[in-house]
Parts: sequence; structure tokens; C-alpha cells
Amino acid sequence: QDDEDVFLQLVHLARMSPLGCFIEFTAHSLLKALKWPTNSRSYGRLRDTITRLNATGLEVRSENRGYSGSLIRDFEWRGADGSSSRMWKVRLEPRIVALFGHVAYSQIDWDQRLKLGNLGKWLHSFYYTHAQPYPLKVETIHRLCGSTTRSIAKFRQLLRSAMEELIAVGFLDSWDIDKNTIRVTRGTKQIGPST
Repeated sequence: QDDEDVFLQLVHLARMSPLGCFIEFTAHSLLKALKWPTNSRSYGRLRDTITRLNATGLEVRSENRGYSGSLIRDFEWRGADGSSSRMWKVRLEPRIVALFGHVAYSQIDWDQRLKLGNLGKWLHSFYYTHAQPYPLKVETIHRLCGSTTRSIAKFRQLLRSAMEELIAVGFLDSWDIDKNTIRVTRGTKQIGPST
């Protein structure tokens, strides 16, 4: 979820720049926006996350088209002389950023997201794209979120805690696990388009 948090914040910063241009920011300001501590460990965590996003390949497919590329084209955090730079620079991959056009995505509530744990963040992003979520098997959510928890019983406990987090931040009105199926009702106060 660190990767998604950082990428979404970088897309937010890039919204005012032309596609393909570098965006500049201080690592300190990005850490503050992410609500991470501003210590040396967090600076390393941020640098590692952006580096991972630079190295990661993403594949997008539609009926008759496909694209594969990195989320981040370039990342600079050191000056030409090798010294640590105050300003960091990132250039997002234009074809990926184009997917975040005005009608191509659902805006998420950033304040809600930052109050959630990892599974809660994943569920928040997942259910934000569903105006009226349909029931899903617990095993399906386990597989989709990529959980490393081997026991479905243990995962069900984690899922219950994450659902309570989503209630507490106002994202969900209710949820219920009946045998192996989970049902959720989204909250009435949401931002942005939902499909």
C-alpha cells in the first residue's frame, strides 16, 4: 500500500503539469502529505518506494489494445555532483498518467485512506470503484488483495477489523459476513464519481 499511497500523491502533484514533464518537490513535503514521520528511515522508505515504482512494469489491456510500461519514467534525488538534493524530481510515464483523465477514474477520499491500515486501504480503493458493491466470497477478496495470510480463518479476522476501520472513517455504512460471503453498503457521503 506504500506504493499506491506514493503513486497517488505523485499523480496529485502532477495534475497541474503537462504530461511528460518533471514534477519537483521536497521529500519532506511528500512525507508530510503521506503523514509519514519525517525521519531518516522514512526518507529511505520514500526513496525505495519511488525507485520500486520506477522499476515496476504495469500491463494494461483492453479488447484490442495493450500497453506495458513503468509507472515512473525518471527519478532524481541526487545532484550532478552526487550530493543529496533538497529537491526531488519525478517524471511520470505519460501513457499511465493519461489513464487518470477527468472521467477515467474514481477520486478517493485521501483523508479517509490515510487513517486505514493496509487491508483497509486495499478495500477502500477496491470498493471506491463500486457504487453498489456486490457480494463477494471471502476467498475471492483474499486472492484479489494478494494477502500472504495462509489461514482463511485468520484472514476473516483481519477482514473484520478492516471493515470496522472503514465504518469508523465513514466510508461504509454497514458490512456483514454470512458464511463465506461478505456484503458491504457504502456510506452516503462520498466524493468524486463512482462506477
